[in-house]
This record gives sequence, C-alpha cells and structure tokens, in this order.
Amino acid sequence: MDKLYINDSLTKDEITTEYAFDVRQADYYISAGAYLGLFDRLETGSSAAR
Repeated sequence: MDKLYINDSLTKDEITTEYAFDVRQADYYISAGAYLGLFDRLETGSSAAR
C-alpha cells in the first residue's frame, strides 16, 4: 500500500494491476478506505491517498 502514499492518486485499474486484485476487490478496498477516512474519492471515481 506504500504506492498509494507515494502517488497523488491511482485509478481502480492501476490498483487492480499493482496488487493483483480482482476489480471487485479493488472496489471493496477503495470503498473501505474511503469509509475509514484513508482515501478521498475523486470525481472520476478513483481514489487518492491522504
């Protein structure tokens, strides 16, 4: 998850590829991180680490 803090933002596809997640898993972790306040959702549907 260190790449999430290095980059200003990652797309769902980049997260899926980087962490070998299924797209559904990436959606889950993005939503969970946003709920916990770890990520801010961008208008395009991707997330950025705080």
